[in-house]
Amino acid sequence: MLEDAGLRRARAVVAVTASDADNVYITLSARAMNPKILIHARGESESGLQRLRMAGADQAISAYQWGGLRLAASIMRPSVVDFLELSFPGRGAEVDLEEIRVAEGSALVGQAIAGVEQSSTRLRIVALKRGDAPSRLIPDPATRIEVGDFLVAIGDRDTLRRLG
Repeated sequence: MLEDAGLRRARAVVAVTASDADNVYITLSARAMNPKILIHARGESESGLQRLRMAGADQAISAYQWGGLRLAASIMRPSVVDFLELSFPGRGAEVDLEEIRVAEGSALVGQAIAGVEQSSTRLRIVALKRGDAPSRLIPDPATRIEVGDFLVAIGDRDTLRRLG
């Protein structure tokens, strides 16, 4: 089934069955068929999450843990949760939170972050991921953008579309 779904040429796979054992099997199979694929998997228990990571999942998530964290966050910091939910599809807001991969030939290459932000009044670059380095939150405005960088930007949907 994974072969028929095009797993060998896929960029990512999501394993979210109700069974930890099935998700581990899918993860092992996907990793064997495509060693470079990103694997996101759902686990029911802490041991299931550990097995998924050992099987090669890049991200193992417990729906129960995330749900609990989300509920706690909505009680402790409701305005923060409301703000972060702006980027969820169907919210109707004109604002999005977007990841932009800077490709060869992009107009962004060589520009300073401050210049990109100044060219659009409703845009802020809130994080920069470069290579294997950890993501930098609120990167220095003088930082020059390079090919292969990942930018996390918040702003007007139309502005973000033009930027990407």
